[in-house]
Amino acid sequence: MTGADAPVNDPHFVKQLLRYRAVDRDVADTALKVLRRHGWNLTQELVVFSLFSDKVDVDEKSRLAARLQTFRVPDDFELGVPDFPDVDEGTELVDLLGPNSWTLFMLLETGTSWLQSGPETWSEDLVHYVISSFRSWNRLTTREFLLQGVELHRRKFPDFQKKTIASAFYT
Repeated sequence: MTGADAPVNDPHFVKQLLRYRAVDRDVADTALKVLRRHGWNLTQELVVFSLFSDKVDVDEKSRLAARLQTFRVPDDFELGVPDFPDVDEGTELVDLLGPNSWTLFMLLETGTSWLQSGPETWSEDLVHYVISSFRSWNRLTTREFLLQGVELHRRKFPDFQKKTIASAFYT
C-alpha cells in the first residue's frame, strides 16, 4: 500500500460505512463524522495521486486523465484548507477531480503531455519520476517550513532568560 492508494481507499471505506448503517447506525454515523473531518485524500489537490495507484485499473486511470484534461489550469492556486467533498455511494474518483487537481503537476513542473496517451503507455520510469519529484519537493518544503518555525521562535525568544520566556506567555 502506498500514499497513492489513499484516495482509492477512503471512498471505499465511506461506502462500507454507509452500508454498515443498516447494522449499527450510531457507530456508522460517528465514524463517518470523524472521517469527514479528515478528508484530505479526497480533495481535488490529492485525489490525482490515484493516477499512480496499483489499485486503479487502466480504464479508470484513462477516465481520470481524460477528466483532468477538461479543467483549465488555474492562474493561481489557492492556499489553505481545501473544501472536503461529500462522498456517497455513487461517488467515483473522477467526480472528485477539479481545477485544483493540476496543483501537483504545476508545483513539480513535471509536464503533463503524458496524460494524453493511454495509461498502458505510461512507463514505470515516468511514474517513478513524478513520485520522486514530489518527494524531493516535499523534503524541500518541509525543511523550509521548519527553518521558518525556528526563525519565528528565535524572534520570539531572543535569549533563554526566564523573564523573556515568561513574557511571551503572560503579556
